[in-house]
Amino acid sequence: MFELPVETPRLSALSEADLRAEIRRRVRAYPIASDPAEIVARALDYPYTTPDSSYVLVGEQPVPLDQHPLVEEGRCPVLAYGSNGSPEALLRKFARDDAEAERLVLPVLVGELEDFDVVYSSHFSAYGPLPATLHHTPGVRVKACITLLTSEQVVRMVETEFHYSLRHLRGLRFASPDYSCSEVVAFVSRHGALGIGGSPVPLAAISASGRRPATSLSQRDALESARRWLGADEELDDFILANVRDAERSLAHTEALKRDRIEFDYEDAVILDR
Repeated sequence: MFELPVETPRLSALSEADLRAEIRRRVRAYPIASDPAEIVARALDYPYTTPDSSYVLVGEQPVPLDQHPLVEEGRCPVLAYGSNGSPEALLRKFARDDAEAERLVLPVLVGELEDFDVVYSSHFSAYGPLPATLHHTPGVRVKACITLLTSEQVVRMVETEFHYSLRHLRGLRFASPDYSCSEVVAFVSRHGALGIGGSPVPLAAISASGRRPATSLSQRDALESARRWLGADEELDDFILANVRDAERSLAHTEALKRDRIEFDYEDAVILDR
């Protein structure tokens, strides 16, 4: 089993009360843009754009894998299935200043994950969207990535994904022209899948085969559905802005959504960050 670096935050080891307090602290401290249009655009653009082919993020540029040597030694295969396969999201996490960008080398291997789907989580991210989580769905094949992270990058990723537990998943199949594996480290929402309609809701922006017809939603439609279910009497842009600017409101909405959550159910999974 993969051993986490000693510096990794162990949020899953906290009591429920302490975990809620820590998530609240991190949400309140999350940096947000001042421009309303920028806030709304970032929320609605989630999960951003992941290239169709594998690449290496070198500095601030995604370089096709056939133009850069693949570095695997000393790196951990971490599944990326929402925004974390996109250069835009990865640069926010790993190139926060010029010095970090200059030394950044991060392989992103694009392929398909079998028997899982990428669905909406029952929480709001600090920057506005309903983000993604995994749901075990036999018969579905979904676009996903393997990010090959150094120990330092694993710690950074865990620090940014505080709404997620880190799990070791075994007995699965990820395949791409460049990489394949049967076990990965993956982030799984602590809040479960969005269940306000009675079943998980796939992200329309993530390509997949084998889904039931007409079940996926865009980010805009998912947020509208959540807004109506919560009884928020305001336009969607105002709903997004209020959630981002008022951490307590956003957290209260998450607690409401969680009442109908659908828990992650996959037997060959072990929580690592405890």
